[in-house]
Amino acid sequence: MSTHITYRPLLFLETFKRESEYSKRNLMYDMQENTIHNYTVINDDYSTKKTLEFSTFNANKTIAFWQKIEAYELIEINQKGELKGALKEIASKLNEDDNPVIMLVKYK
Repeated sequence: MSTHITYRPLLFLETFKRESEYSKRNLMYDMQENTIHNYTVINDDYSTKKTLEFSTFNANKTIAFWQKIEAYELIEINQKGELKGALKEIASKLNEDDNPVIMLVKYK
């Protein structure tokens, strides 16, 4: 499964604020426009709107992010009927002891 976003000089950042609990904000700095934006990435392969949490930002000029998803988690989510598309197809072929699935989000 591969997700694409348009490439332009962007820098993805996370900020953390500690109050009674930690809160996190995802920020994107557009180096071309010199602007900062909040962003949320939603995985379309979930029937519920699933927000993605990424392991690595700004991996390189081809890959914007990557995310590790444990096989057993995909199996459980698929059994609940919450997957569709390519991720559902991948999950249907997994065993609980399989290696994690690595999802790449690539620039267009």
